[in-house]
Amino acid sequence: TGLNTLISQFWESWQELSKDPESSAVRTTVVETANSLADAFQHTHLQLSQLQDELGRLIDIELSQVNDLTSQIAALNKQIVNIKAADLSPNDLMDTRDLLLDELSKLVNIKVVEEKDGSATVYLRSVTGEFDGEDNEIREISNAFLPIISGEVSASLEIGDDDVLVWKGDGVGFSTTITVDEEEKDVEVEVINITDKLGIGGELKGLFYARDELLESYINDLNRLVGSLAKEVNEVHVEGYDYYGNSGMKFFVIPDDTEDKLPDASNIAVNDELLKNPMKIAASSIGINISSHLGVVDPDPDETELSSDSEYRIVVTQNDDNQVYLQLQKKEENNWKDVGDKMDFYDDTGSNITIGTSPEEGEEGEFITFTLAETPPPPGNYTVNFTAPGNGKNALRVAELRHKGIDNSENDGLDGATIDDFYRNLVSGLGVSTHEAHRMVENQGVLVDQIDARRESISGVSIDEEMANMITYMHAYQAAARYIDTMDQLLDTLINRMAW
Repeated sequence: TGLNTLISQFWESWQELSKDPESSAVRTTVVETANSLADAFQHTHLQLSQLQDELGRLIDIELSQVNDLTSQIAALNKQIVNIKAADLSPNDLMDTRDLLLDELSKLVNIKVVEEKDGSATVYLRSVTGEFDGEDNEIREISNAFLPIISGEVSASLEIGDDDVLVWKGDGVGFSTTITVDEEEKDVEVEVINITDKLGIGGELKGLFYARDELLESYINDLNRLVGSLAKEVNEVHVEGYDYYGNSGMKFFVIPDDTEDKLPDASNIAVNDELLKNPMKIAASSIGINISSHLGVVDPDPDETELSSDSEYRIVVTQNDDNQVYLQLQKKEENNWKDVGDKMDFYDDTGSNITIGTSPEEGEEGEFITFTLAETPPPPGNYTVNFTAPGNGKNALRVAELRHKGIDNSENDGLDGATIDDFYRNLVSGLGVSTHEAHRMVENQGVLVDQIDARRESISGVSIDEEMANMITYMHAYQAAARYIDTMDQLLDTLINRMAW
């Protein structure tokens, strides 16, 4: 909601600037609002990145727990085998091993096979990965059962280079079949890069999914949003003119960047030149200021006089130094240079002047014809200058970006959505995912409880059942005791009477 408010305030500040482009206070509001928005984007990106780092630390902790559990289970395997070989029953050790296997199954998806000697062989289920073959080619395995405990030997899981999950099984004894020169051969594999981290299941799957897919997706969407905002605003801003009549500069930049890249949420910032001087905001679009009763300034070399019954065209050109040149030509010789799709005209007060256009040739608006309504007063000259004061058309163009759908390009785009809609969809999608996660946790918890109850009913001890048995045995004992007491009385009576 904080970002949504700042985005709305950003658009609204440009709308206000279009109404009062000469106001220093309004210009300052625009750069301060934009700067707050950029800071919020950076802070949001930082929070998501820190959450990714925290999940990475949790992954390291759980991998250490997996390796510790496999080592303990392998050690128990050795003791159990030795005790069974001596014809003894290692029930306590086997119970301890079962508890450790339960803990291990919470972290990763495993399959347990009990061997004849009493040891337990433990496999990772459905592993997809790759390894360096003896032929120096990368070989792949798919849906393999990868041993992590075999007898008294255990494998380990580690994070390798480039954040790859690595299985190291020296001595565990994993073998697979590869084809070399059209011949199949069995090979022993000691190191495998697990390419599908989610395939290992358990809590580790959840951590990998949250870090590498869920959070990464939100960060990418945030970067798309910020990159599209920066690109669209910059494209409009550089086409405008600031308070001093200079061409616009990029509004959003990457600080201290020399490669002219598009910013993302981690590094977006308002151009420092605009923060220092908001009057450099390019709020005005290109226009011509026409004032009467003036002579031509610095004619080259003669003045050009306009009469009421003649038609002329103005040729406008702009060089690489952003200097603008005007040339007055006869209609048949006129040419409109590349200065934009539209030319607006204003008088000294900034009000629009209605000037007819002549779309007889070329694209609409490519040629302009001036027809004077009356004979100009002495000296009969008009001065044509750029940068009409009070023109906020470029600020309005930026404000109208709020309603523009942004299609995808090579590296950016919002799937045709507007910036506001894309952000709202992002937030609503997060809410739906959160609700779905809570629902799945509840449902999975019920299933686990049911499975545990079923397992306990088969292999566990029922307190109710044992209490019932105890009561039955107690009643049986009491009945036997009464029987013995009765027999004792009978014998006593019989002996005593025979003594008479």
